[in-house]
Amino acid sequence: MAGMHDAPLISPENKDADADVFAQLPKITLFEELGATVAQAGSPAELTAAVSAHLQRLVDDHVVYAELRFTPASTQLAAEEALAAAVAGLDVEGIDARIIVTAERGAQDPAAVTQLAQLTVAQHSGKIVGFELAADNGQEGHDDQAAAPLAGFAEAFQVLREAYVPFAVRLTAAGEAEDIGQALQEGATRLTLTAGIIDDFSATLEGIEPGRVSAWVRDRHILLDAAPHFEVDRGEIEELVDHPLPLLQQLGFNCAVSSGSWDTGSMTEQLSALAETFGYGLEEFFDLSVNAIEHSFATQEDRQHLLETVFLPAYEELSDAEFAEDHHEHDGAEDIPGAAETPGEEV
Repeated sequence: MAGMHDAPLISPENKDADADVFAQLPKITLFEELGATVAQAGSPAELTAAVSAHLQRLVDDHVVYAELRFTPASTQLAAEEALAAAVAGLDVEGIDARIIVTAERGAQDPAAVTQLAQLTVAQHSGKIVGFELAADNGQEGHDDQAAAPLAGFAEAFQVLREAYVPFAVRLTAAGEAEDIGQALQEGATRLTLTAGIIDDFSATLEGIEPGRVSAWVRDRHILLDAAPHFEVDRGEIEELVDHPLPLLQQLGFNCAVSSGSWDTGSMTEQLSALAETFGYGLEEFFDLSVNAIEHSFATQEDRQHLLETVFLPAYEELSDAEFAEDHHEHDGAEDIPGAAETPGEEV
């Protein structure tokens, strides 16, 4: 999809954009936990209101598309009732929000996860777009989660595959390469929180080389969805500067950035931190946004509409048409031998 569009050429005056500019950018998050937002809801009406209030915070941060991680087991309601109430809360002006039904690895046994996968298949629609098996890193029960191999959830994954329901796997800190390989073999189309993928890398005289599993991820453009602030908060990495996101991009991996949880910072705060820590700017944020759009669980038509009517126009406002024209003319001159010479002049 992105290949059909030229990325806006950001004008020099906007190269050093600051947090005020980042705040006004349209944003997309493919990983946004509801978590504590819905845990205290004691009725369907309270749950619906809590979801709507959460989305309003995202709207205020100029998030225009969000895939919410909703774990029915975290509520006080039956799974089907909770899911219906959460969907009812999605109708908030200014944002296209979808739900990814989430089961917690370790906290739920395989049979319960399979039942939730079956419910997801039954409810799969324009608003319920997928499933995720999560490892709630850094929280109580983490050791149990790390000890629960993905192969134990094969029946749930089979249910989803056979119904053509896309699913993601959120990885544990331990057994990263093994988990990634197993997730891919089970049919995961996205990987969440994958800082540990670098454990599959090796250093050679030529540089850093991905291993067999990580190279497969890179070469097939499997999305790595990072949430740097969230990962620091959960202890996956010690400091933001240690996050491998820039390295992964340099090596050709397909990356996106999500917020993870409102408790660990808004998307604007996430972008501002990346700018301060790694020198990211508007061009990098556009690329990350396009990657997220392309790998969202929305339909192709919805993705195309989002890119063409929201993201491209917003970034084009920060470009300079005259600068872009001069830039392209300069590039063209370099491609044509003698193009910069005066006609008839001896050389």
